[in-house]
Amino acid sequence: VTVSSLLRDAGYRTFLSGKWHLGSGDKFGPIARGFDRAFTLVSGGASHYADMRPSYAPSPEIKANYWEDGVKLSELPDTFVYSSEYYVDRMIDYLGADDSTDDPFFAYLSFTAPHWPLQAPDEAIARQQGKFDAGYDIHATQRLARMKELGLIPEEAERSGRSPKETAWEELNGEQRKTEIRAMEVYAAMVAEVDVHMGRLLNFLQTK
Repeated sequence: VTVSSLLRDAGYRTFLSGKWHLGSGDKFGPIARGFDRAFTLVSGGASHYADMRPSYAPSPEIKANYWEDGVKLSELPDTFVYSSEYYVDRMIDYLGADDSTDDPFFAYLSFTAPHWPLQAPDEAIARQQGKFDAGYDIHATQRLARMKELGLIPEEAERSGRSPKETAWEELNGEQRKTEIRAMEVYAAMVAEVDVHMGRLLNFLQTK
């Protein structure tokens, strides 16, 4: 028994768009677990574009595991421009398919961003350019101070220790710094795109 199946039995319409890392097929996919409609990536991660490349695969012939309404997809539609955008497009389609009913609904939107691989539209990355040039150590210090200023953490809070693979910014060479700056710009762009497309969904719901 799942929450979605209980809600559906109670008269709710149930929709899912995005990541579902809980199994696939007739027994474990979202349709079997109580969703009326579902567009899902049922693996840990994949390209955020329509090429269907998995995050990790031994062969380029292997495709990411996408399903819709219990049917495995061999390709994604031309309208799949970027994952965060398309997941919201699909959810809006589901929610708007039957405007004649006032039945309650349960909508589960599960973005894969900012999961690896780091990918975002060029224009979204361009908006982040230069914001992280000071390096991650300075940004961490600034953000810690800002959280204290906002009262989100105690004044005595300190930064946690470095992870085993983390190198101090001052120890990186020029090329390593360029790589890290680019990674931070792309990551920030991915998060910003989630905000943009979540906003589209909220705007849609407010007009229903």
